[in-house]
Amino acid sequence: MRDSYVFYTDRLTGEYKDAFAGVETYALSLSIDEETQNEKLDELLDMFLSAQEAGTPLEKIIGNNMDRFCKNYFFRYQYKK
Repeated sequence: MRDSYVFYTDRLTGEYKDAFAGVETYALSLSIDEETQNEKLDELLDMFLSAQEAGTPLEKIIGNNMDRFCKNYFFRYQYKK
């Protein structure tokens, strides 16, 4: 499964690739179990690939604040300390 993940992340280009790398870095810094983290990143990868293919502007997905998008996207999956 993770081999296909790498294959599909390599299909992202330009701002989609840069934004996904930023979200991935953010996700790795969180206290989220690996399975949930992988599921959420796979979902986001699908969204980004679809948007890229359709020519949908990245801002329609993440808005104009990457940090806020990341916090909202992963909020409910973080471990409660």
